[in-house]
Amino acid sequence: MLRNEWYLDEPDLVEDRRRCWRLLDHFNATGPDDDTEREAILGKLVGRLGDDVIVMPRFQCSYGTQSTLGHRSFVSHDALFMDDAAITIGDDVRIGPRTQLLPAQHPVDDHARRQEGWERPLPISIGDSTCLGGA
Repeated sequence: MLRNEWYLDEPDLVEDRRRCWRLLDHFNATGPDDDTEREAILGKLVGRLGDDVIVMPRFQCSYGTQSTLGHRSFVSHDALFMDDAAITIGDDVRIGPRTQLLPAQHPVDDHARRQEGWERPLPISIGDSTCLGGA
């Protein structure tokens, strides 16, 4: 998975996801005035956390460690980062509510491999000063 090659789910990946979900449960249960606690949890969750980042609950991701958030970036409510591959968010990025970043590919022509659960993650990189959201 980390080499962005075709892979099947394994027990160590399941445990990594569970670690992430435990942190997300705490993050998403914080109150409106718990900015410091949310920042501390994000620091344990993501691979790199820039300065002055705001991520609004309810946030979801697969592993956390595959995501990096640049300085002064903002992620609105209900974002989903399926970070099976690296998801890199640049500086000063604004991500609107319910945005989904989904790097996983599944076999299209090989039905047997798709049924077995094979997938391949391809990295996502969002450049500085980008805005993603609905109109």
